[in-house]
Amino acid sequence: MRAGEISRQLLSFSRNQAVCLTALDLNVCVRENLKMIQSLLGEDIQISTRFEPGLNSIHADAGQISQVVLNLAANARDAMPRGGQLTLSTSKLAVAPHDIERLGHAGALAGEFVCLTVADNGSGMTDHVRSHLFEPFFTTKERGKGTGLGLSVVYGIVKQSHGWINVASRPNSGTTFRIYFPIHTDSQGATATAGAGEVAAETPALCGNGEQILLVEDDVDVGQLMARMLEASNYRVVVCSRAQEAVERFLDKGAPVELLLSDVVLPDRDGVTLATQLRTYQPQLPVLLCSGYTDERSQMDTILAKGFRFLQKPYAKADVLNTIHQLLHGREPQL
Repeated sequence: MRAGEISRQLLSFSRNQAVCLTALDLNVCVRENLKMIQSLLGEDIQISTRFEPGLNSIHADAGQISQVVLNLAANARDAMPRGGQLTLSTSKLAVAPHDIERLGHAGALAGEFVCLTVADNGSGMTDHVRSHLFEPFFTTKERGKGTGLGLSVVYGIVKQSHGWINVASRPNSGTTFRIYFPIHTDSQGATATAGAGEVAAETPALCGNGEQILLVEDDVDVGQLMARMLEASNYRVVVCSRAQEAVERFLDKGAPVELLLSDVVLPDRDGVTLATQLRTYQPQLPVLLCSGYTDERSQMDTILAKGFRFLQKPYAKADVLNTIHQLLHGREPQL
């Protein structure tokens, strides 16, 4: 999972980057990056944290949130060349319409937010520098010492998550970034609470009722692992490693297939073509496609156009079971 997140970070500028938006606990995301942040800062910068317990979830990509935290930490490090203090904190707050003018920020929005605050006691910045802070390639560093892309990446990720940023800074008085992420709500409009994670995968609501799943995965180890997980969750599984084998098993009327779960990239035919072919026999067949690729091989445009569901590898057990439940029953499981 960690390797997958790092890969998504490295591919952040790829126009075909597949972003995996899920309900996230911001406290967990920040904590998971603390060791990396400390290595990035060095021993002469001290880190203090204040995490508000019981935060609501936000809707974002975990790898992208890591980018935000690490880029802001790197920016703080450069502002404290002789050492200093970095403070990371989270909180929940509501912004009323009359508060927007007081905040004095053109991008401010009203609503309920989870706020990430990253503050340093470094050199600070002038109003001129602050006004250009998020422009691509803008940097105050000497030539060859910085690309000027770090904070523009932060800005792009926050906007993609429908949030906004407020920056307070004065020369020789440090800098404080406050990032506001909207609280995530589920499809019924209920507020999502952070911290469910893998525990949800253990609940009976995510288990099946003996439905038969056609699993197509060319990696034998991954296929066996997925089959064991699905069978333990009360599904029957037919495992195939090639598309042609899947077609043959599908047409075997011994037991009807109620859902197709397939990798996109297969040795003899791609998963999109396979799913399209099987739907000519069974038009309402639920389809869930998976891929570890983030480039054109993932075929995201085609998958979305055909209305197939998609999960990015690596995926969590709870995500697979939850998506299968939705496809089979047309609703979120009652957890």
